[in-house]
Amino acid sequence: MIGIAVCDDTPRDREAIREAAALAAPDAEISLFCAPQKLLETVKAGFQPDLAILDIQMEGMDGIALANRLGALHPDCRIIFISEYLGYATEVYAVRHSYFLLKSQLRERIGPAIRRALEDLGSLPRLSFQVRGQLQTVDASEVLYLERVLRKTHVHCAERCYETTEHPREILRRANAVLFCQCHQSYWINLACAETMTGNFFTMRGGQQIPISRAFHKTVRARFFACLHRELER
Repeated sequence: MIGIAVCDDTPRDREAIREAAALAAPDAEISLFCAPQKLLETVKAGFQPDLAILDIQMEGMDGIALANRLGALHPDCRIIFISEYLGYATEVYAVRHSYFLLKSQLRERIGPAIRRALEDLGSLPRLSFQVRGQLQTVDASEVLYLERVLRKTHVHCAERCYETTEHPREILRRANAVLFCQCHQSYWINLACAETMTGNFFTMRGGQQIPISRAFHKTVRARFFACLHRELER
């Protein structure tokens, strides 16, 4: 059975989220929390939800900070952010999540959001590589791109960059990370993190511009638009 945690400090909104989630996932066990600290205490005591639906604006601790702390306690929990304000849509990229939706769109969008989160739960690959003799693993969704510089590979994530001597092709082959695509002799990008493709550059979620060489242009263009099409169908 799927376990869903709902955290919202407004009783009316909390119940509305529960009702919408129950319609979208009738077999789920839904647990309600009125405050971020209550959810964290329950997780520390052994509760391990598959999915957490978190309001962003709450007293004491916002939903983004809650997601960070929840991720440290239970890394496999998928996150859906909800808010009354569209302005938070960019701030949520500070933490890994599966979906952001507005409360005004709750009933029509919660179904696709839950399906996407559960797809992430079942299929999220992890990249593994050696860093100074230590095995490092990161969720593929956190990696924006890999860059080969001389005999080293830089694994660029949203918050930091790792350096390894392993080749990007081997790292990605081992993880079966199908959303990554080589776009240049020195670059492999995560298509899910590419915001736009303009001329001979990708603009990534963090604002980085990654070059596209002529040899790869046709292939990466097709794969990028195929990725966008899948996202629109969710």
